[in-house]
Amino acid sequence: MRFAIEGGTPRFPLPIEYGTVVLPGGEILRSSIDVILASGRLNKGPWIERFEEKMAGIAGTADAVLFSSGSAALSLLLRALSIEGIAILPSFIFPPVAHAVRDGGPGILFADVSPRHWMMGAAEALVAEASAGGEPASVLIGFHLFGSIAPVGELEELAAERRIPLVFDAAHGFGGSWNGKPCGSFGDAEIFSLTPSKLVTGGEGGVVTTNDRSLGHELRILRNYGKDDDGEFTRVGMSARPTEIGACLAHHSLSCLARERRRRLAVIEAYRRALRDVAGVDVPEALDGTTPSGHEFALRVRPGRFGLSRDRLREILLAENVECRALYRTPPNLGPQVLGMVPPGGCPVAESLSSELLLLPLSADVEPNVAEQIVRLIEQVGAAARRHAIRGEEAR
Repeated sequence: MRFAIEGGTPRFPLPIEYGTVVLPGGEILRSSIDVILASGRLNKGPWIERFEEKMAGIAGTADAVLFSSGSAALSLLLRALSIEGIAILPSFIFPPVAHAVRDGGPGILFADVSPRHWMMGAAEALVAEASAGGEPASVLIGFHLFGSIAPVGELEELAAERRIPLVFDAAHGFGGSWNGKPCGSFGDAEIFSLTPSKLVTGGEGGVVTTNDRSLGHELRILRNYGKDDDGEFTRVGMSARPTEIGACLAHHSLSCLARERRRRLAVIEAYRRALRDVAGVDVPEALDGTTPSGHEFALRVRPGRFGLSRDRLREILLAENVECRALYRTPPNLGPQVLGMVPPGGCPVAESLSSELLLLPLSADVEPNVAEQIVRLIEQVGAAARRHAIRGEEAR
């Protein structure tokens, strides 16, 4: 067969989009937004309270606090927890998250991630801490990644042993669970993002879920310039207040979560099943007791066994009208800005993943049978590469 990148006909006649914005029909949104506009109340209104109540119910927590962005939510959470010293977090993350951590106060110590599930567990955190010259961690920041749920139990045990806070970046975790407990209820608090690429979106925004009502109260003060209940500016806060329209979008988006997760999880299962026998391709190991969120589907391309690099495979898939993405190309420990400390041996697993990880589409265009066709295409590309029947990077 002749691939499209070499002059053949694309396998898929129309582009398969990468993702879908999860919102209900336009008429529902328009009528709700019309009411907001007519009221003239664009913040500090009822939709913010409705969303926070509904979000806390889904997360199984006592409180949820909405913010204008996930970065502001994380930064202000660390301020509210009065974190000083060192935060240990994985190096295989969205780099701006590290910016928010720095803004929240603590220094950063990057840990590598597990080669099995690509997230930081207790073992990786301990290796990083041992390299810090004896300075103990002040907070652990775990991450749910691409829909996989982090090793919650072992991180909670480590935080309890150290008597330090544990928070989770749950941007990829909406709807996931561990041992029957919903994502959002782990550690001292979890932070969700509401950008358009997430399973729940408010256009922009972030939300912190917690069982500590006093922490929730403090966060509401910090998001409102640091102004307390008496109207006095008693904290170093910022303008991180959400809007009524954003809260309205997020509230309606939450109503779509269960249905969208079911659809995506069926597609992910089709991808996993079809990839089992594809040479040179790995998928993350699901941890015992966890249920994935369905946020994204990622695979790892091993160039030596597959026959081509991740980037060359992506070029070929794009030419075949399959939109796919390569995220976290430069881990923050290798970025142009010096954001934190790194263990002496670096973070080799994270650094390898940054050049080998590929995310496949989960949009409404992708049903399980389409996922199987995409995997067959990937398998054919790899087989052709190993026969030297398709050009690699050196031939371009």
